[in-house]
Amino acid sequence: MKITAVPICTENRAPFDALCVRPDQDHLIAPNEAWLDQVLPIEKSHSFGLMNADTPMGLFTMTDTRTVPADVVAKYFQPDCAYLWHFMVDAAAQGRGLGRAALSVIEEHAKAFDGIGMSLTTADLEPGNALPFYSAAGYAPSGRRLHGEIELIKQFQKVRNA
Repeated sequence: MKITAVPICTENRAPFDALCVRPDQDHLIAPNEAWLDQVLPIEKSHSFGLMNADTPMGLFTMTDTRTVPADVVAKYFQPDCAYLWHFMVDAAAQGRGLGRAALSVIEEHAKAFDGIGMSLTTADLEPGNALPFYSAAGYAPSGRRLHGEIELIKQFQKVRNA
């Protein structure tokens, strides 16, 4: 399995618009078409399609918090961390380890922002939530709740350039 990320733009978004989570997860995440309509115009957000070989299997959007005003970072983000704003894996791709592999790809993108980690929020009180998935991947609660969701953070090992 080779998971790759491709930048999403207006011209290539259609296959990613069509992806959807399982029906029992619909209440946890916005539909991709509506999500991309909202975030593609925002220049500080970066949306990527996740591919399993040549097959679209998910998408994610992240923000480099270093490009966001400090007062907004203090209120909604962790300093020097990439923020994973949206992550979904298509229902047909779930349950085969592709989500874990995709999260590793996402973390590599976050490291490219030269931050110390990645933060995200996820529903933790809703049935079928992703908290066990993120906990197993090394994400821990930051102690904050934002918009009714738990904030999780994962610190990366800082690699120094020689």
